[in-house]
Amino acid sequence: IRDLHEEMREKFTTQAPGQKTGTEFSQVNDAPSVQRFLPEALGEAQDRVAREEVVLRRDSLGILLPTGEELAGLLAAHAPIWDLETAGSFDLPGVPDRNAGGTLAFIEQPRVHAFPSLTLFDGVIHLQLNYILWFASRPPESRFDVLAGALDGVHWRVTLDDSLRPLLFDAIHPCGCYHTFFPAPQL
Repeated sequence: IRDLHEEMREKFTTQAPGQKTGTEFSQVNDAPSVQRFLPEALGEAQDRVAREEVVLRRDSLGILLPTGEELAGLLAAHAPIWDLETAGSFDLPGVPDRNAGGTLAFIEQPRVHAFPSLTLFDGVIHLQLNYILWFASRPPESRFDVLAGALDGVHWRVTLDDSLRPLLFDAIHPCGCYHTFFPAPQL
């Protein structure tokens, strides 16, 4: 297990040249009980995606191959804005980790883990953009709340069409439960 944890830590902290594996967010206080987390601008790459100037090349299998800069621009252009009701520190995003003794540790630093994936839909391989937001815990809502405990989160995924526009959005609890689809109008 320790090797798996180290491998995952390395996978999500090592960056390819020009690629962001996670996205730093700045915090804006909208109201006393709501915190808004906005993606930091990534400059020209994000602007090119917004102007639909990015055309990704495909390999011989039809898989989209974005460069590090193109991927960073896509992740920034499609990143969600998170409005979070904050009843306590458990509602603020951060980074899960393990200390030297293997005990769960949570770093209170707003960060979204962002990465690409692929899916096959209607015979076409589509690029997906994934955004995972972690929380330190989920407090019990009742005496027998089986969903309460250390670590909570949400996985937001954007499936892009061939024109790099959203085709499908989905939200998933990191355990795999509560998978909800939000199709774009063209679907």
